[in-house]
Amino acid sequence: MRLTALLLLVASSSLLACSGPMDRIAEADNAREAMFRYMIAEHGSLQGEDGHCYFLSVQNGDARRWSDPSDAFMKRFAGLAPAVKKVSECDSDASRGVTDRATGARGHILHLDPIRWLSDREVELGWKDYTNGLDANGGRCRLRWNVGNWILVDKRTEVIS
Repeated sequence: MRLTALLLLVASSSLLACSGPMDRIAEADNAREAMFRYMIAEHGSLQGEDGHCYFLSVQNGDARRWSDPSDAFMKRFAGLAPAVKKVSECDSDASRGVTDRATGARGHILHLDPIRWLSDREVELGWKDYTNGLDANGGRCRLRWNVGNWILVDKRTEVIS
């Protein structure tokens, strides 16, 4: 009986130690979430902007510039302050900037391009941060899977206005 239990324990430990192929569809959303959270945290620490909203946008390969993330993806940000909403819930104008349609609060559009897999554990994607015609930037970043989390390992700004 003890031998059977020991063999089961060793077998299950071996299965856990072997990492099979990553579910790239699920992990793409996890990587996007990590990058959006990084961008939100960066905004807060750099500018201390209480009361602002963040409007998330993703590009999933179609030609549209700003596209809403799925409802399931947006649930990951429920309850955060400042509010995190879909890009379709804002208006943007080069001179007036980004505003929340419901409240009129000022905000930022945070956009992520499609993910490009560099390996099973590393991705690259483009990012954009738009506040108004004179306050926008974008670039590329790399995230790496490390002990159960996506970690930002490189972020380059390539465009500033």
